[in-house]
Amino acid sequence: MTAKILGPIGVEAFERRGIQAETAARFGIYTARRSKSSGVIPDGAGNIVVFPFIERGAVVKEKYRGPGKQFWQSTGGRRTFWNADA
Repeated sequence: MTAKILGPIGVEAFERRGIQAETAARFGIYTARRSKSSGVIPDGAGNIVVFPFIERGAVVKEKYRGPGKQFWQSTGGRRTFWNADA
C-alpha cells in the first residue's frame, strides 16, 4: 500500500491560501494520481488533492481536486460533513 502523504503540489496549493501543510496533513488530506485500472491512487508526486470524509474514524467518501480546477468525488460515498468527527 502506498503511503498517503501531502506532496509538493498539495503543499503549494494550501500555502498559497495561507494554510500550513501540517494542518492539511493532520486532517488526512493527501495527493494522488489517476490510474486507468484503479481510479485514484495515493502518490506523493501526484497532481490530485484528496479530501477524505471521515466518520467514526473510517473514510466514508473522498472528494478530489485535480488540475484546472476539476472536482469530483468517489462513487457510493455517504453524504456527510467534512471533518464530521470534530
